[in-house]
Amino acid sequence: MKNGFTIIELLISLFISSFVAMGLFSVISSIADIRTGIVDSSNNIITKEKLSLIINRDTRMMIDTGFTVDSTEDKRKLKFNTFNTLRFNKSVPVEVVYYIDDDNYLIRRESNTELLYDMEMKLISNVTEMKMNFYDGIEYQEDNVNKAKLLKIDITIGEKIITIFTGMIK
Repeated sequence: MKNGFTIIELLISLFISSFVAMGLFSVISSIADIRTGIVDSSNNIITKEKLSLIINRDTRMMIDTGFTVDSTEDKRKLKFNTFNTLRFNKSVPVEVVYYIDDDNYLIRRESNTELLYDMEMKLISNVTEMKMNFYDGIEYQEDNVNKAKLLKIDITIGEKIITIFTGMIK
């Protein structure tokens, strides 16, 4: 009797080892996919919360004129007046405009003509669409409701849609 393994025994052990290695690779790959999904999901939540914070501060301090939409260009712009300025350390009336620029950034622009002040801030990149629906007291409509104070904004970032409900009730 010879010492060592036969070729059949080596092939069987190699076959079993390859199945174990494929199983481990599958488990590790699944864990990596789950981690990527969790990171993407948490990034979407963080983006939505940060954007909601800015927009809700603007609308909570909105001056009693309501929302307006400027549709003169290809992309719609949401406009309203508020006392929430990101530049000054006090309440200053500013006109705030949210829109998507040519580089697909969601922009927040605030301006005050009396103070000769105009500031733009890039909020989110890769924004392809911003839909606004106004509350008329019964339901949300695409048409700008006269003096509407409640608003639903759907912002498309890549393939994901972030929905923000905002406004003020008086």
